[in-house]
Amino acid sequence: MAATGTAATAATGKLLVVLLLGLTAPAAALAGYIE
Repeated sequence: MAATGTAATAATGKLLVVLLLGLTAPAAALAGYIE
């Protein structure tokens, strides 16, 4: 159970990081383009 929970947490964390980077990169590029 503990291993499964840890794996799920790791997968969720990785997904959040990927989403964060995926949203931040275009936003930063757009902000730089506007400036």
